[in-house]
Amino acid sequence: MKKIILLFTGLSFLALNNQAQTVTDIDGNIYHTVTIGSQVWLKENLNVSHYRNGDVVSNVADNDQWTNLTTGGCCNYLNDSNYALIYGKLYNGYAVMDIRKLCPSGWHASTEAEWETLISNLGGENVAGNKLMETGTTHWQGTNTGATNESGFTALPGSNRSFNGYFGWGNGEIGSWWTATDYPSDNTYNMYMEIGYGGGLGEVGGGCIKTYGYSVRCVGDYNGIEEGTYQDKIKIYPNPTTNYITIESISTTKKTFTLCLMNLQGQQLVSKKVEIDKTLHLDLSNFSNGIYFLTLQNENENYVSKVVIQH
Repeated sequence: MKKIILLFTGLSFLALNNQAQTVTDIDGNIYHTVTIGSQVWLKENLNVSHYRNGDVVSNVADNDQWTNLTTGGCCNYLNDSNYALIYGKLYNGYAVMDIRKLCPSGWHASTEAEWETLISNLGGENVAGNKLMETGTTHWQGTNTGATNESGFTALPGSNRSFNGYFGWGNGEIGSWWTATDYPSDNTYNMYMEIGYGGGLGEVGGGCIKTYGYSVRCVGDYNGIEEGTYQDKIKIYPNPTTNYITIESISTTKKTFTLCLMNLQGQQLVSKKVEIDKTLHLDLSNFSNGIYFLTLQNENENYVSKVVIQH
């Protein structure tokens, strides 16, 4: 059986946060990235009108049509496209779980477990809400004095749409996000998180029928385990790096791997066969500053590492 090992080495929270990059969806919308712990998130809610393969996600304004949907659908809050420019679109659960996928290549709709990891990384439910929320009252109502957005997540109050087609809480008071996790019931499907008025962190883990409309946040496909777990097998350093990295195998046996380097959008930039008996140097001087994913794979092992380039 093939052994799958995820390796993330030499990464600091601060270094990654300083390496924000952009990701573009199929419609040309541009998103920024933020790294929190071992996860890479998009900083904006999804605003795409097509699945990844180019098929249209139906925009449904009529309340009755929204209620009767059994396939993917989306809308703008209050059916006003100006809201989507700031808060992104609201999607039903069918769209989130559609195999054609909403998020750009290299990204996926965040799961319940990934939301819980995010909350844990920020100190738990009692304090994470304020660390996730955008500061000030440009978008959030009230004084919003508790919000710090120290995570860089920049959560906005995009509101929601009910199963009957009516739009939910007033814009400015609440943000609701789907997760791509099935709920164990025939008529409920998702886990969700709400950041409510005043900075309180809502529940992650309630089921909701698929005809609700919530925002979607995408998270990177390569979100891994804590640093150093597999340091006894292979090391990649320096990381962050300026121009090159060294890949060091602890094993004294020469091994052949397929080496691939990908960017945050999942584009393969390098792919080649390499042999590692002790160390291998990889020149990265031609690549721009940012976060990349390095994979080393053979029939028995598959290592994945985040690599940060800082010229």
